[in-house]
Amino acid sequence: MPTTTPRSKINPKKQVRLLSALVALSLAFSGFLLLTAALPLQDICFEDNCVTAESARSPEQRTQGLMYRSSLTKGRGMLLIFEKPGHYSIWMKNMKFPIDIIWMNEAAKVVHLTPQVQPCKNDPCPSYSADEAALYVLEVPAGTAESLGIASGAKAKIGSRYLLPMDER
Repeated sequence: MPTTTPRSKINPKKQVRLLSALVALSLAFSGFLLLTAALPLQDICFEDNCVTAESARSPEQRTQGLMYRSSLTKGRGMLLIFEKPGHYSIWMKNMKFPIDIIWMNEAAKVVHLTPQVQPCKNDPCPSYSADEAALYVLEVPAGTAESLGIASGAKAKIGSRYLLPMDER
């Protein structure tokens, strides 16, 4: 008697759906790992007023930014650090809270500030950018720039700090 290979009991359409679900789950998990990875912290001080910011240096970290987070604690932020000065745009896709966006040049001088930027609700999302080249972009909770007296021309002092444990993010 000839032997036959047992056939899968799952029809091909279900196999494709199952495979698609596994791929989506893998992508979601890798995104979760990116979100929960500890980023180095920087103290960004404008005179005596400081913000502790996570440093996003890689293209992936900068692209992820603050997306999908539910909030950002007062006194905290994210510092996007680019390889060279340029005209970098920021958008609010997948953001859940408003922020102030502060562009700074290589001397850490504020070259542009866009306060109270609201999350994007519909595509296409608007982009925000500075007229002058920037090396750093600081994202802080909405109202922070005003409460700390940050304005165009202000000079920041940027210093390293430590890694933030994942449970404190």
